[in-house]
Amino acid sequence: MAKIYLVLLTGFLFFQNLAAQYIPIPDSGAVWRQNSWAGNSLDGGTATYRQIFEEGDTIINGLKYIRLFQTGYDYVNEIHSPNGTFGFTHELYGFFRNDTINKKVFFINAQDTTVLLLYDFNLNVGDTIPSDWYGAFDVSIVYGIDTVELFGLSRRRFHLSSQYSFQPMAIIEGIGSVSGFAASLITATMGISGQLECFSVKDSAYTFSPEPIYSGSTCWPYSAIENNLVYAQKIISPNPFTTSFTLQLSSPPNTQTYFQLYDALGRQVKREEITSASTTINRNNLPNGVYFWQLQQANKIVERGKVVMD
Repeated sequence: MAKIYLVLLTGFLFFQNLAAQYIPIPDSGAVWRQNSWAGNSLDGGTATYRQIFEEGDTIINGLKYIRLFQTGYDYVNEIHSPNGTFGFTHELYGFFRNDTINKKVFFINAQDTTVLLLYDFNLNVGDTIPSDWYGAFDVSIVYGIDTVELFGLSRRRFHLSSQYSFQPMAIIEGIGSVSGFAASLITATMGISGQLECFSVKDSAYTFSPEPIYSGSTCWPYSAIENNLVYAQKIISPNPFTTSFTLQLSSPPNTQTYFQLYDALGRQVKREEITSASTTINRNNLPNGVYFWQLQQANKIVERGKVVMD
């Protein structure tokens, strides 16, 4: 009888540990469909909807980051634009990294090189959102933790409360914020609103908002956009380098592409057209230091990074 009890207890602990297993953000095939609105008493506000999707990985500071791109549109009041609208079709959004050991997610914005804390899934009820959390503009507190079943997995959901919030906030393991991936947490005083309409992995999707703000808004499966991806991988090696480095793409560019290099003061010091999958970039007479590079296609920046000359 004691042996049977021991077996049952062992099985219970096994399944208990399995249920508590941390679920990281997927590193391939994920798409976040989201919208946001920023109010302004002078112009009536601006609205945006976008798909954020993963496109391969890259190495930044010796660590693997997943590259994120965006498609969608910005709707802007005619005060700002004669025709009232402008759009983005395939632009670099940023990079994220899973720290599965510490149950954290880090983010680098496309317009910056600073590594930011995006999500922390170690929090307990009563904890305060860390001050360095990306998008945390005011003090938010974890007031509840439960689980939600999505894509066949039980994921922890952290409910956040703030004196400035005018709609529920939460983050979900393996997905991110219900306000949108790498979106600002809701704060009424800043007039910012965001919503994750749906999330998909490969061709499986979950809809968070049954009534999307924008007519015709649908959750895009990954297969709907993967044929339009630019390249699966961009690698610069060696980094740091002394005389030259190699820019390696997964395939030759199918449109006019330029490699641009900037010094620490933001001055462009090199610009070369990229026509093959592998290109050698020579240092020439540039001094030692940190430089920032970007790839440009059709007047859009599709990739950024940092390289060190020593």
